[in-house]
Amino acid sequence: MNLLPGLDSHLQYELAARAADKNWNVRKMELEVKKLQQPTSAKDNLYSDSNIKQLESSLSEHVGNRVEIDYEDQGGGYVRIRFNNIDELEGHFDRIGFEYEKSV
Repeated sequence: MNLLPGLDSHLQYELAARAADKNWNVRKMELEVKKLQQPTSAKDNLYSDSNIKQLESSLSEHVGNRVEIDYEDQGGGYVRIRFNNIDELEGHFDRIGFEYEKSV
């Protein structure tokens, strides 16, 4: 089953880049496409517990370590990323695209 053509072209490129970057197999790609094609009613409640868990899981996979998201009922919250040493923390920054100048 080829689900990719059913997505907008910008989503196709974004998903293809993520798949190549993370060495996804066909099954993983199909799952990700299906997530994007879910009805909007499931996406309306972005802060449901299951959506927060999915965000935690995706970000954990992206940075390569445990991530916790604490969402407050009135809005806002915190994102916590686990690291074991400063080199690992710098690696997390690199993976999320944060650029900084190290002091000498």
